[in-house]
Amino acid sequence: QSGIPEAGLGVWNEASDLPLGLNFGPYEGHITEEEEAAKSGYSWRTGGYVNCAREDEEQNLVAFQYRGQVFYRTCQVVRPGCELLVCTGQLQSGLEGEDCVPEVPFSGWKESRGVEPVSSPLTTHVLDTASGSPAWSFCLCLSRLEVHGQQWTELGKSYTDPEGRCPGLLPPGHMKAGTYKLFFDTEGYWRKRGQESFYPYVEVVFTITNETHKVHVPLLLSPWSYTTYRGS
Repeated sequence: QSGIPEAGLGVWNEASDLPLGLNFGPYEGHITEEEEAAKSGYSWRTGGYVNCAREDEEQNLVAFQYRGQVFYRTCQVVRPGCELLVCTGQLQSGLEGEDCVPEVPFSGWKESRGVEPVSSPLTTHVLDTASGSPAWSFCLCLSRLEVHGQQWTELGKSYTDPEGRCPGLLPPGHMKAGTYKLFFDTEGYWRKRGQESFYPYVEVVFTITNETHKVHVPLLLSPWSYTTYRGS
């Protein structure tokens, strides 16, 4: 039984500690209609029922697609007696570039074997300079400033892959001239690693003048500093 009220069944860790970065799967589950999936409240129905976290602090798993199947990866240490909970957002892309599939909502996931990777006109690469490695399972959000009303419109929320990249951050054909913002949840990233940090988040605001050019916005960070620049 899930620890989330009225959530029905749940999946719990009854073994030893599940370390950060542990991958397990695959799970094939079964395909449902979007409406049915949305009403279920589950991220992926297979051999058990993994519920969606109510808030970021509860999340201890990330789900991702690889070669048309669903895997899970721990994004923090999962202690014995803890329920397994995934993000309420989107499936991540896969493990290797040529085998990645586009990011799609949990509730609307369809069979997608053989789908080619999405080539995004806007890319990012997050590097953890404290460990000298890519920052994976790093939450970020992309927004665009609307000319009328001067309000930010969220275009999507995603997580970095094991290489610290976000394939499919902005689908082809969706980039237009304007002002954009990348929000990086630095506090959440360091908290999951048991590390105190100085900056709770980083917002990188930049302008795109030519929608036909690809734009690369990397982020290099440590618990006490960060650097960004226009890459290529």
